[in-house]
Amino acid sequence: MDAAMGILFGSQAPITLSSTAERSGVSVQTILRGFGSQPGLVQAAAEEAWRLVVDQRSQAPVGDVAASVKVLFIHYETYGDRLVQARAREAAVPELAAGLNRARADHRRWVARTYRPQLAARPDAERERALNALVALTDVYNWKLLRRDLALDRREAEATLAGMVAAIAGA
Repeated sequence: MDAAMGILFGSQAPITLSSTAERSGVSVQTILRGFGSQPGLVQAAAEEAWRLVVDQRSQAPVGDVAASVKVLFIHYETYGDRLVQARAREAAVPELAAGLNRARADHRRWVARTYRPQLAARPDAERERALNALVALTDVYNWKLLRRDLALDRREAEATLAGMVAAIAGA
């Protein structure tokens, strides 16, 4: 599974049974017995990756902007570069696209849950706009912009994102 996740999220190489088997030190037949097919392997790797994400994200306390951004950074520091690479590949790998679409929907639910107190305090007409803004702000591409493109250190990037989230959330 680690080899499949590494290829899925950390490589531009095609996701093949042979590359996964070679990286795992097992035969293609072993991979097929475990996952049934190449799409089955991709789906299993994406599901395992998302399980790890959900476990990390569930640690974010509801309503606490600084703590929730810290949890988000723990996740993005571990998986952010691979997630950006996966997004670049999603058009070519349908199983990956399906997993990323699920991840986007789950991210939106996480934002709605995590910032529920701040969102609930808004008039109905503003709530959806604020939720959309928070979903966009907390997306991996903003982490990439702050950490990779602007080369901010983690503490500064985290503080910057927390400030933006607080400004939108009204915290």
